[in-house]
Amino acid sequence: MPNIKKIAIVVQRYGLQVNGGAEVHARMIAEKLSQNYYVTVLTSCAIDYKTWAPVLEAGESFENGIRILRFAPGKSRYRKHKTFNKLRERNPVQKIYKKLGRPQWWLKIFSSSLITPQDGINWLEAQGPYLPELIKYLHDNKDRFTAFIFFTALYYPSAMGVLTVPDKSILIPTLHDEMPVYFAVYQKVMAAPRWIFFNTKAEQQFSDNIFPAAKCKKEIVAVGIDPVSEIKDENVLAHFGIKAPYIIYAGRVDEAKGCDVLLAYFIKFINETNADIRLVFVGKITMEKKHHPHVTFTGFIDEQKKQQLIMQA
Repeated sequence: MPNIKKIAIVVQRYGLQVNGGAEVHARMIAEKLSQNYYVTVLTSCAIDYKTWAPVLEAGESFENGIRILRFAPGKSRYRKHKTFNKLRERNPVQKIYKKLGRPQWWLKIFSSSLITPQDGINWLEAQGPYLPELIKYLHDNKDRFTAFIFFTALYYPSAMGVLTVPDKSILIPTLHDEMPVYFAVYQKVMAAPRWIFFNTKAEQQFSDNIFPAAKCKKEIVAVGIDPVSEIKDENVLAHFGIKAPYIIYAGRVDEAKGCDVLLAYFIKFINETNADIRLVFVGKITMEKKHHPHVTFTGFIDEQKKQQLIMQA
C-alpha cells in the first residue's frame, strides 16, 4: 500500500481473547487508526500475563482487518523474583523511615535506589514478555513505518522499543504507582519517546514528579467510546442471576487492581447495613473468589453483555 502511511503498534498482548485495560486500549486504537492508516500490531504469543506462555502461533495473522505479527519469547537469563528479593531485604529500613513520617513516594524512590541500573534492565527481561526478535524487527524495519505507538512502559517490548526507535515513537505508558517504575532504567525510557500520551491528568502529574528529565512532548489523549444500544436486555441480568440493584466492577479481577480490598469493604458494608444491593465483578478472575450471596463473578464475557451490565447498574 504505497500511498497509505504505515503505523506499528507495540503491546505486550493483543487479541479479542485478551482481557486487560492497556491491551483493549491498544486494540481500540488499532481498529480506529486502520480507517486511515495501514496498521501492524507487534506483540507476543501470550494470553496470560503472569506466565507469558506462548499459546498463540508466532508469525503473521489478521483480526478485524488488523495485521498482527506475533513473536516467540526468548529465553531470559534472569528470574523475576531475584530483583524483588533485594527489595525485601530493605524492609527493615523502610519501616524505620515510615515511623519517621516519610511519604510513600519517597520510600519507593529510596528503596529502588538499592537496585542498580543493571538490575532494572534485568528486571525488564525477567518479568516478560522477553521478545528480543521484536526489538530486532523494530531496528531492521524502522524506516518502513511513519510512527510506532507503544503501550505500557513497564514491559520489555515498549521499554526497549522506545529506546530503539525514539524519534518515531509515541508512548502510552499507562503508569501506576508501583515499585518497578522507580528503577533507574525507566528514567531513560520516559525521556526517550518523541511524544507521551497520558490517559488522565493524574497520570501526567505522577509522571512529571517521578520523571523530571522527560522533556518530550506530552498530551492527555482520550480514546473515545463507541455508542451502545439504549435498549435494556433484562435477560442478561437473569443469565447471571442478578435481581437486585447492583454496583459493577469491570476489568481484570485481581488483587493488584485492589479487587480484594473492594470485596472486603463491600462485605463489611453489607454486614453493617443489611443493604439490598449486589457487587458484580466482570472480567477474568485471577484471585481467589470469596463466595457471598451479594457478590457475583461473571468471568470474562463478551462486549455486548458487559455493556448491558454497565447500562443497568
